[in-house]
Amino acid sequence: ALIFSVMAGIFIASSYFGIKEKVYVKPEKTNYIKGLKIVFSDKKMVILVVVAFFSAIANLGAIFLPYFAKWNCIGVLPMDQIMDFLNNLIYKLIHVEVNINLTNEGLLTPLLQIGSGISYMLSMAIIPPLLKKMSKKTLWIWMSLLGAVADILTFIIGMYIIPYNTPAGLVTYIVLRFFTNFPVGMTVVLLIAMFSDLVDNLEMKSGERLEGTVFSFRSLINKISIALFNVIVLAIVNGFGYMVGDKITSGGLMLGMTSMSQNYTVPLTGTHYETVLTAIFFMLTGLGAIGLILQAIPMFFYKFDEKKFEKEIASFREEKEKKLQAEIEAAEALEGVEFEG
Repeated sequence: ALIFSVMAGIFIASSYFGIKEKVYVKPEKTNYIKGLKIVFSDKKMVILVVVAFFSAIANLGAIFLPYFAKWNCIGVLPMDQIMDFLNNLIYKLIHVEVNINLTNEGLLTPLLQIGSGISYMLSMAIIPPLLKKMSKKTLWIWMSLLGAVADILTFIIGMYIIPYNTPAGLVTYIVLRFFTNFPVGMTVVLLIAMFSDLVDNLEMKSGERLEGTVFSFRSLINKISIALFNVIVLAIVNGFGYMVGDKITSGGLMLGMTSMSQNYTVPLTGTHYETVLTAIFFMLTGLGAIGLILQAIPMFFYKFDEKKFEKEIASFREEKEKKLQAEIEAAEALEGVEFEG
C-alpha cells in the first residue's frame, strides 16, 4: 500500500508542475440553508433521499463475507492440499522454498470480493445500451426486483438444495453471487445519475447550481443509514448467539467462534451453532433482497420525464454557455487577461 501511495503521489505531483490553465471563476456567494430549502422543495429529491437511505441495506451484506468465509466454510476447502500445491508451484517457478499458510478466511474473502468486483464492472458497462431502451427509473425498478429474486433463490439453493458448506455448494454460491451483485452494481450507478439529473433540473428551475448541496446531503444520508443498519444487523446476529472469545452458549455448546489459535478444533455441531451460521448466510443473501425491495418501492412514486428533460437541458446548457462566454469576454476586456476553459 505504501509503494502504491508513493507512486500515485509522484504522478499527481508531476501533473501539478506540467499543467497550466487559466480559468475564469465568477465569484458567487452561497447559502447552504437556502440551498437546502430549494432542494427539498422538490418532491423528487425527497424520494431519492429515501431510496438512498434504503439502498445501504442492499450493500450491507458484504460486511459478513469474512464471517461467512471464517465460520460457515470451515472444512469445506482442503486447505492443506491447497497450501502444498501453492508452495510447490512457487518452488518450481522461482526455486525458492516458501511456507504459505492461508486460512479459509484469508483465501475465500478476497476470492468472493474479486467476483463481486468483476460483476459490478460488467453491470456498469451495459447500462448505456439499456438506457436506450428504458428510463433510469424503469431500469432501477427492474434491477432491484430481479436482484431481490436472485438473492432469495441463492438463499434457498444454498440452504436446502446444494448446501453452501459443501465443495459443490460453495462453488455454486460463488457463481450465484456473481449474478446477485450484477443488479446492485447497476443501481449504484443509476442512483448517482438520477441525482445528477436532479441537480440540472433544479438549476433550470431556480437558477442555482446546487450539486454541492445535493451530493453532500446524499453522502450524509448514506453514512447515517450504513451506521444505523450496521448496528441493527450486528445486534440481530448477536441475538442469534454469535460470540467472540472462549464462551459457552446458554445451550451448553461452544460456538467455535473463539480465537485463531484454537485452529477450529472446538466443537462445531449443535442446533444453536447452526442457527448462528444460518443467520450469517441470511445476512449475505436475504438481507440484500430486503434492501433491494425497500429501495424499489419509493421509485414507483418518482415522476420524471427523461425525454422531455433531455430536450430542455440541452437548450438550457446552450444558453448558459453563451452567457458564460459573454461574461468571460467582458472580464478579459476589463482585466486584459485571456482566460482558457
